[in-house]
Amino acid sequence: MRFFSSYSICIFIFLLISCPAVKQPVPTSSPPVTGVRAVSANGVTWHFDGLYAVGQYCSGDWWVVDPGSGVGLSSTSHDPSDGQTLAGEVSMLNPGPLYQDYEERAAYTYPVWPVRVEPLSLRTTLPLTLNAGDSLVTAVRYAEQVSDNDSPHKNCWIRSMGILTVVDEAQPADAFRPPYCRPTRIAASAEDPLAFRLSDVKAAFLPSLPRLARAGIDQIPDIEATIQKLKGPWIDHFGGNSWAGDLHPASQMPSYGAFLSLVVSEAATQLCLDYPDDQLLRLSVALTQIGVDNYGILLAGGRWPGTGGINSGRKFPIVFASVMLGDTRMQAFPRLYVQETAQLFAFQEDTQTYYFDDPSLPLYMGPAPGYAPHTDAAADSFPLRGQTGWVGLAGVGEGDIALWRITEARPHEHIPVEDWDDDWSVGNLYQGWSENYRIGSS
Repeated sequence: MRFFSSYSICIFIFLLISCPAVKQPVPTSSPPVTGVRAVSANGVTWHFDGLYAVGQYCSGDWWVVDPGSGVGLSSTSHDPSDGQTLAGEVSMLNPGPLYQDYEERAAYTYPVWPVRVEPLSLRTTLPLTLNAGDSLVTAVRYAEQVSDNDSPHKNCWIRSMGILTVVDEAQPADAFRPPYCRPTRIAASAEDPLAFRLSDVKAAFLPSLPRLARAGIDQIPDIEATIQKLKGPWIDHFGGNSWAGDLHPASQMPSYGAFLSLVVSEAATQLCLDYPDDQLLRLSVALTQIGVDNYGILLAGGRWPGTGGINSGRKFPIVFASVMLGDTRMQAFPRLYVQETAQLFAFQEDTQTYYFDDPSLPLYMGPAPGYAPHTDAAADSFPLRGQTGWVGLAGVGEGDIALWRITEARPHEHIPVEDWDDDWSVGNLYQGWSENYRIGSS
């Protein structure tokens, strides 16, 4: 039996502790500006009803100061698209987990577990008064679905998304944006337990291993390209369903989990290499901000359970951020959630990391107790020994199928490299996909 997720994370943390490290400069964003009527990010512009003080977090996202009477938002607008017809902007105020109301045409508009509920109107209506502690997420929608060039599996409804955060006072230049999705809103920035600063990061926090060319690789990966892929923001509070990727902003993040996790894995590798310090700093800020956001979603009740390749790549940013910030609360993030009476894993990485070729495995796995392995061939058990596939603590939906088997018609992903066939005909192309998923579970 092979365990990819925990092993890879341990190796990463070992490298952080044991390798020579680069010095970390603290970046400074532009100083706060007063008397501003509008701010723009990711093709979204927020128009205020008056003049306000604004500034940017180290991630580049905007904050605006509530003078005590609220911030009046009169309207939003968007930049022209690159050849695509747009359908305008839609905003959600303080979005919660598992819900979205950015696009009513998307298949995954409202929660699907434990049961589908009647549609709710979660969109904001402008004009709107925002108060300290509020987070407004604004999406620029396509008129029709557009193919995502990063993934042949998905189509996108959203071109871009931006986050506007309302604060009670001007923020430090090295402040991370607090998570846009979180359990409770904190009006006073100084009292916010989810407010982090880059100055909290250890002064020597990254190894600096040499970049070495390998046979068959023409060039070292471009770190600037990775920074652009990660700078986001990555909006993922509605994750967990096979259609959620259709709502990822096409210009900011991949739609499909396998491709999303490839970006995360590439960033984690590059952060351990001897790129220039300023590039490493910008990349670490981007990945840490994603980790802070995912942490907030998780605390609010969000999850990304095992669903094939859809939900991989969300766990590692939290691990990375917790190590970089040295935050013990984040390091103890919850791995399980409760649905009815069952405890389920919150991350796909924790449920789809087993390869069944080990004769020491128990014969069967069944629902009681807690989907624990056992030796009884009961009617509600699933065979393990001699099977090839993935197993999760429990599935969601009819049948709660725990074992995903490899079939002759379509061998499933997650085949160890040593088990690949030398014949790379069409039938064996899934071997390449299996490597993508293996990386995504690492």
